[in-house]
Amino acid sequence: MGLSGVVETQTEIKSDGDLFHEIFGGKLHQMRHAASEHVQNIELHEGDWGTPGSIILWHYNLGGKYLTAKEVIEFVDEPNKHIGFKVFEGDIMNYYKSFKIDVKVVPQGETNIIKWKIEYEKLNEDVQDPNHYLDFAIVVTKAIESHHLTNA
Repeated sequence: MGLSGVVETQTEIKSDGDLFHEIFGGKLHQMRHAASEHVQNIELHEGDWGTPGSIILWHYNLGGKYLTAKEVIEFVDEPNKHIGFKVFEGDIMNYYKSFKIDVKVVPQGETNIIKWKIEYEKLNEDVQDPNHYLDFAIVVTKAIESHHLTNA
C-alpha cells in the first residue's frame, strides 16, 4: 500500500444542484447555517468567495473533535459545476502531506449526483486513508439538502 491515493464517493440529492454548487462556489459562509452541527464557522482569509486563489478557514466537527483546515480554492468550473480545493494548513496536515478535495454536481433529471473526490499523500504508512472525510462530505451534503428542502 502506497502513501498516495484517491478516494471517491457520490450521493444523490433531490434539492437544486445549482444551489448546492452556489454554496461551495461562492457562499461557503452560509454552510454553517445549513450544516451547523458539522460546520461551526467558515472564514474568508484572503480573496473573494468563490474565486480561485482565495483562502478559506474551516472550523468543523469530525467524529466529535473540533478541527480546523485552511484551504485555497484551486479552480471553479462554473459550466460543469466543479470546484477544487487544496488544504495547506490545519489538523489534516498532521496526517497528510497533500490533501485536495473536488466536488462536482452532475444533473440527473429530477435529481442531482454530488461527486466527491479526495487526492492525498499520507505522511507515513500508519496514517489511514481519508475515508472518514468522505463520510463527513456525505453528511454535510445531506445536511445542506435537508436545509434547502425544509426552507424551500
